[in-house]
Amino acid sequence: MARRAAVVRELFRLLEEDGIDAVISATPDDVVWTPLGGGGQQFVGAEIRDYFAAQAAAGSAQTHRLYELEVHGEAIVARGAVHLHAPEAHQAFQPTWVYEFEGERLRRATGYPTYRDALAALEGRPR
Repeated sequence: MARRAAVVRELFRLLEEDGIDAVISATPDDVVWTPLGGGGQQFVGAEIRDYFAAQAAAGSAQTHRLYELEVHGEAIVARGAVHLHAPEAHQAFQPTWVYEFEGERLRRATGYPTYRDALAALEGRPR
């Protein structure tokens, strides 16, 4: 479990310090990414770069901050903050992400608007 938490911490660090390409390089090619702001759209592996590129093309950028991690079965629940910097507005919110693993391998990362939403999504999954 400590290894999974370390992976998630490292992904947050990489995203903030080195960008999405560093995150892509550090994760398996078949990770399914469902970003909070993506309207439910899923990206496999390096396809997540398209999401970040579309934001940049629209003049938007995000900064992420990790506050705490919790273990939920095979998943790590990450609570944090996002600061959205867009031409028309600046917003801050506190979403939650669920990182699902098979053993030590990251399989899926999904963003949720609230902690409650993330926990509801985990209901019925093995714990």
